[in-house]
Amino acid sequence: MIPPKHRTDIAEAQRTLAQTRRYRRAWRLVRMGMIAILSIFLTLLIVYTGLALSADVGAWYWGYLLLGDAFLAFMLTMVIRYRGAERMFDSEEEKANRQLAAAGFRPVLRDGQVLVAPLNAPDDAAVMVEGA
Repeated sequence: MIPPKHRTDIAEAQRTLAQTRRYRRAWRLVRMGMIAILSIFLTLLIVYTGLALSADVGAWYWGYLLLGDAFLAFMLTMVIRYRGAERMFDSEEEKANRQLAAAGFRPVLRDGQVLVAPLNAPDDAAVMVEGA
């Protein structure tokens, strides 16, 4: 049985964990989309730069194209290396886990849902806390 004084904290932590998991999945999808789009644009611009270098169009023209190549390569590197959102999600999960632990519970992931179980109980004892 869940004590009434902890019910609100547990329900809030449970919602936070579920929401964080959804947002993390969505962020990964957006990030992969950005990487794909930037990669396509960079590939096209590199090909176009190569064509401009082989043609006699002037240094200013391919200079701007090389600058565009460098900018897209920089943006692609930043998207690949950016870990701020992951750290934010980790922080939210850690905070929710601490909140659950303070109430004597731990999260259990089952069938895509975040359930809670007492700290020393098996995963089969996990329940969904209703309402806050």
